Amino acid sequence: MAANNEEIQKYKESIALSAMSVDDLNDKLAEGTIDIEHYDMALQNAFEQEAAAEDLDVKELTKYAEALLESKTALVETREEAYRLSMAHARMERGIDTLSDSWDSWNDIMKSGNESQKL
Repeated sequence: MAANNEEIQKYKESIALSAMSVDDLNDKLAEGTIDIEHYDMALQNAFEQEAAAEDLDVKELTKYAEALLESKTALVETREEAYRLSMAHARMERGIDTLSDSWDSWNDIMKSGNESQKL
C-alpha cells in the first residue's frame, strides 16, 4: 500500500510540475488534480526558474516572500502574491541601481543638451 501512495505522490508531483503557467497551476489546484503541497512546490519551482532566468538572487527572493507571508500584511494573501511582489521588488531595485550607476552619463548628456540650446 505504501508503494501505491508513493506512486500517487509522484504522479501528483509530475502533474504539478507540468503546469505551463501559474494560471494552469491554479486551475489544477481548483480542479483537485493536485493538492496544496504539490501546488506550493511547483509554484516555488516556477518562480525560482523565472528568477534565475533574470539573474536574480533566488535565495533572497524566497526569504523576502516568506517574510511577506509571515508578516500577514494586506500586501499579500497568497504565496503566489508574495513571490510576485518579491520579484517586482528585486526588479525595481535593479532598475534603481542601473539608473544610479549611470547618473554621470545622464548628467553629462543633459548638460550638453542645455549648453547647445544657449544662444
